Amino acid sequence: MKANPIILIFLVLTLAAGCQTKTNLSNVVIYYVPFQFTSTESVTPENIKEKASSIEITDKPALAYLEKLLAKSREGSGFDGKRVRMLIQMSPGGRSVWVDADGNLLETSHERRLGRKEFDQLEYMVSIAVSTGGDMR
Repeated sequence: MKANPIILIFLVLTLAAGCQTKTNLSNVVIYYVPFQFTSTESVTPENIKEKASSIEITDKPALAYLEKLLAKSREGSGFDGKRVRMLIQMSPGGRSVWVDADGNLLETSHERRLGRKEFDQLEYMVSIAVSTGGDMR
């Protein structure tokens, strides 16, 4: 059976449209402390910038992926303000999201939770950004 060229073109266009990276973000700065980090002094929302390393991401597909990943978080409490491991600052807009060692998120007094899979993906994304100096292309 021979494939209809019109159907093949339609499928390619559909796949291309689905892979587009749409985001309003121009950059993200991530302050991070290794998730396995332990210390006698707590890492908190107030002091993470002083205690953490940082990486800037400007790659549009990576920014879109990060937005989709954070959007998958669900309602939940349990954010531990003494075990903060990441601060994600997004521009434009100045949106800030703190992440604790267990995948709990805090954004403007609203707590959410990433599932295990999404939390692992976030950790992996940051490790790739760090290893490439933020160049995710």
